[in-house]
Amino acid sequence: LLKNSKLRKLVIPENTLTDRGIALLAAHTNLHTLDISHNNSLGDDNILKLAIHPTITDLKVRNCGLTSRSIVPLLSNHLLQSLDISENDCRDEAIGAALGCNTTLQSFTANFIGFKIPGRGFMHFNNINSSQHDNPDHPDIKILETIIENLCSGIQKNRCLKKVSLEVSAITDRAVAMLALNHSLAEVKLDRLTKNSIALFNNHPTIKHLDLQGDINDEDSQKLIQGNNQLKTLRLHPRQTNRANPF
Repeated sequence: LLKNSKLRKLVIPENTLTDRGIALLAAHTNLHTLDISHNNSLGDDNILKLAIHPTITDLKVRNCGLTSRSIVPLLSNHLLQSLDISENDCRDEAIGAALGCNTTLQSFTANFIGFKIPGRGFMHFNNINSSQHDNPDHPDIKILETIIENLCSGIQKNRCLKKVSLEVSAITDRAVAMLALNHSLAEVKLDRLTKNSIALFNNHPTIKHLDLQGDINDEDSQKLIQGNNQLKTLRLHPRQTNRANPF
């Protein structure tokens, strides 16, 4: 397959890739779009081989067993325009810092239903019940909220980003406030917002496509519509409890 010199897009999620397969992908210099998501055994060492790829501009590495050791180099690759790092271990603050310094990324996705933690196995955020969600001091909630605040801090500083998707089980008003301060964004998708967070998008100067889930009523909808004349698409969803486990 990789002998085809005209191949520009390759989508092979949930495929048992080996070290040799990654080496072949790294050597293919015509690829522009690559999706190798849900190959959790790959890890940092393999993905580092793609971090310096000379032609890939759209990369999806969801649930590939990654940490900041490979994610930061990916964010430092100034050829990448679209990156999906969902379901990986993003606890290191260096990831948010690298995201804030990136000058070419236009689309960023970090959806967290769970990820693998060394010595603990998979942390499944979708298994957090409603009573735990209402407890801001629950340790798993605090981990996720810290991750998202770190990423939103980077998003706030990044003036190249146009599209952001954060589908998560917990997000703070503070994190949303940082994201909303980015006035280069044109498309945003967020989950589990409070009424205060939703209100932060009233009168946003640049967003054209908005997809929000949370505590939304008719009054909130009207304010979003009336305050954002540039909106082309508005999708509003009521708060949900749990999602299907992807692992």
